[in-house]
Amino acid sequence: NPWTISPSDYTPLTDKPLPNDNLEWLLDELLSLTKQTHPNSRQASCIWLLSIVKGCGEREPITERVQALQNVFMDLLCESNDIVQDAASKAVCVLYDIYKSEELLQTLVKQLTSGTRQVAQVTSDTKLFEEGQLGSAPTGGNLTTYKELCSLASDLNKPDLIYQFMHLANHNAIWNSKKGAAFGFSSIAEKCGEALKAHLSQIIPKLYRYQYDPTPSIQASMQNIWRVLVSEPQKIMDEFYNEILADLLENINSSQYRVRQSCCLALQDFLKGSGNRTIHDAVNSMNDLWTKLFRVMDDHHEQTRLTATRTAKILSKLCIRGCDVSQGKAGVKMVEAILPPLLNVGITNSVSEIRLICLQTISELVTSAGKQLKPFLPKLIPALLQATGELESTKLSYLSTMLGAQSQAQEAIDSARASFAKSHFTTETVSKVSPAYSSRRSSVDRIVL
Repeated sequence: NPWTISPSDYTPLTDKPLPNDNLEWLLDELLSLTKQTHPNSRQASCIWLLSIVKGCGEREPITERVQALQNVFMDLLCESNDIVQDAASKAVCVLYDIYKSEELLQTLVKQLTSGTRQVAQVTSDTKLFEEGQLGSAPTGGNLTTYKELCSLASDLNKPDLIYQFMHLANHNAIWNSKKGAAFGFSSIAEKCGEALKAHLSQIIPKLYRYQYDPTPSIQASMQNIWRVLVSEPQKIMDEFYNEILADLLENINSSQYRVRQSCCLALQDFLKGSGNRTIHDAVNSMNDLWTKLFRVMDDHHEQTRLTATRTAKILSKLCIRGCDVSQGKAGVKMVEAILPPLLNVGITNSVSEIRLICLQTISELVTSAGKQLKPFLPKLIPALLQATGELESTKLSYLSTMLGAQSQAQEAIDSARASFAKSHFTTETVSKVSPAYSSRRSSVDRIVL
């Protein structure tokens, strides 16, 4: 009686092996149910399969279908339903415990790093988005199933809108796939031991970035794997410093706003100090980093733009500290690395936030770097003066054109222009630079003239 006797206390009435017919039939039925699109069928079959794998994992029908079961559970890991993902991750862990499948581990790594999944069938009732994720239709109805999305596209007389919805749904599925892989991966990470070491260079850079994903559920899943996988964070960060930085630079201008945002957030912590590294370890990437960060500071997505601006401010402070006179040759190398993007791209940029950060950085750089700036003076001062001219108030230019024939008004405008130039960041910075380098005065005068 299953209600009064636990499985461990049960003694079979016969020593004969149990017949496989019923188990084979049940497995085939459940595997076919997992291919259906109805979420309830997939959830129920997933939980049934988990129970069977846990209780009968080493029986012949399971062994014969282990590859099919692995594929099914990997697909179920991609569901948006947390219950299904949790059950599938436990089943993956059970299968790995029994069969120690290297293929299963490689599939998990691939799904975690790239987010690939099998092509899913779609019916009219297939749920593509969670309730409220896309808001509501003009009539007040939901926008969750394929049928409802088609109906909205038809009502708006924009049939091509359904393709945009499906693109969003695919993007959503990819991140669910990564989150699902995180569920499964965290379950077996502790048991894999040496088997995982071969994949660390592939996993660590992406996993570090995923921890900063703007979606809380994705973020929590990835942080959980990081805690399980990385027992010594400082050591790992030191070992994979260059790989992590390369991954962040590669993805900071991604077409997906959440990836751009996560890169900016990750850089804020990464650059402050990872392992035994300092900002000088990233000196060769400074030109690339500043240039790409400028693009994100002009992002169409507001939150991403604000995040990039905060990252630029942190990077500015770190660079100023790295250029300090006390840093010696490393400071000179940092100055050489950051001045080109600041002068060539930053201070004349059309985005005011970019100009402001660059000018503030250069202004503070003059104080901290001291005589280390001397070799760069011929490039620095012309760029600052050019920035002063390009950033002149458009209103003053307009008034000068309109009132050019009136000498009195023109004198007042010229006076205002001179006042603006004197108070401008660039002029103040030039004033800081010039007295400090008397030996360069003649060349500076030639440049100004």
